[in-house]
Amino acid sequence: MIHLCRNLYLSADAFQYKVGTARKHHNKTEFRPITYHLTLPEALRSAANLALREGVASGEIASLQDAVTQMQRISDELKAAVSGMQ
Repeated sequence: MIHLCRNLYLSADAFQYKVGTARKHHNKTEFRPITYHLTLPEALRSAANLALREGVASGEIASLQDAVTQMQRISDELKAAVSGMQ
């Protein structure tokens, strides 16, 4: 399980990438998938959209300008996270 941003993590199996949340349960970290993707770029785009949607739903993002700014910040955060992979 790889931390992406906020409370979003990436996991995978032989068939797909999974974006989801994690929580501690009985001293173990439990991954709960939210979306499933065939490629890593699709999974990262989904994680960015989920993080943005979470910000809007919580009221942290209250205007279109805030949404654009947050999307750029989230995108930069994810790009920085995968820059070491290239």
